[in-house]
Amino acid sequence: MPFEVVEPVEIAGQIVSSSRIRWLVSAGRLDEAAAMLGRPYRIRGTVVRGAGRGAQLGYPTANVAQIDTLLPGEGIYAARPASRAFGIRPPSVWGPIPLQRGRLKVEPT
Repeated sequence: MPFEVVEPVEIAGQIVSSSRIRWLVSAGRLDEAAAMLGRPYRIRGTVVRGAGRGAQLGYPTANVAQIDTLLPGEGIYAARPASRAFGIRPPSVWGPIPLQRGRLKVEPT
C-alpha cells in the first residue's frame, strides 16, 4: 500500500506532534493543546461523590475517578460533561484540596 510523506505541520511556530501535545496537557496549557488537536482536550472517567465542599461554597465540582487518559497539570478547569445528567458546567479540580481555616488551598501531591 503506498503512502505519502507530508511536511511537518506548525501552529504558532511549534511543530505539531503527539509528544508536544502530551507535554502541553501535562503543563496545563490546554488552549495550546486544543489548537494542535483541532478540538478541546478530553478526559474520560466516572463522576463520583466527593466531600461536597465546593457545593457548600456555592461552586459544585465534578469529582472524576477511573480516568484512563492523560491528566492536565493540577488546577481548576471548566468542564463540559458528556452526559446530560448535569444541568450545569461544573469545574474540575486536579490535586488534593484540603479545607483550611474556611479557605480552599491546593497542595501538590
